[in-house]
Amino acid sequence: MESVGQMKQRHKLELRDLQGQTKALAKKLKKDNLSKKEIEQRVAELEKSTASRHATELQTIMQALKVSEEAPDVTPASAPVVVEEKSNARLEKAQRKRDKKRQEERDRQDRIAFESQNVVSQRQIEIDAISNQLTSLNLVIKEIPSDGHCMYHAVADQLKLTGRLATVTVPATPSSSLTSRARTLILRYDKRLPHICVLTLTTFCLLLS
Repeated sequence: MESVGQMKQRHKLELRDLQGQTKALAKKLKKDNLSKKEIEQRVAELEKSTASRHATELQTIMQALKVSEEAPDVTPASAPVVVEEKSNARLEKAQRKRDKKRQEERDRQDRIAFESQNVVSQRQIEIDAISNQLTSLNLVIKEIPSDGHCMYHAVADQLKLTGRLATVTVPATPSSSLTSRARTLILRYDKRLPHICVLTLTTFCLLLS
């Protein structure tokens, strides 16, 4: 039987897990275009249900302990019985420890399974936020190959879109291409000011050229 201390410890772990569940639920409901009031209502229902269950479990075990304490001791006092009771107590204590470890392992596995199902990476959150802003501007995110020349691919793609360069490729040894793009970066430094300071940009481009 689970002790009061073990139950309170389990409740504490469940409340900690509940925080993660409510956050994941709020994100999911937000993607489903539910209002803030509806999301708060769903989260409140989940928290209320958990609190009610904890209260019921605690009340049940307290009543069971009270009945056990009030039950009369009809076992005759004798040395052999005392020894047997001590032995049983040790066995029960060892069993409780094993049960506790198994329960903790089950709780850990449950948390891992839940987190793996509801994980939302910070990168995905940022991409979603940027995509929402770009949609209003009729723009989209362009995927750039991460092959070691992603910065130059990005610059080349912008040049191609603006009609200043018809076809752009990054050669195996892109020395001349990099020099050309470094010159372009310097000449159009004002477009990069929100992302990098002039001194850093100029130094970087001079190294390339």
